[in-house]
Amino acid sequence: MPLPGSVTTVRISTQVTLPLMPTALGDGKPSFKVESVHRVPRGTYVEAHR
Repeated sequence: MPLPGSVTTVRISTQVTLPLMPTALGDGKPSFKVESVHRVPRGTYVEAHR
């Protein structure tokens, strides 16, 4: 169980190759990268004990 005041961090990073894009638009295989970080303080989505 997380300690009071702690924060849960979720980090996602992925890169996708675009198969239908011509290589003339850039060096190598055309692709794009997506990165995201989301932080949630403890208690935001935790049900209180009854």
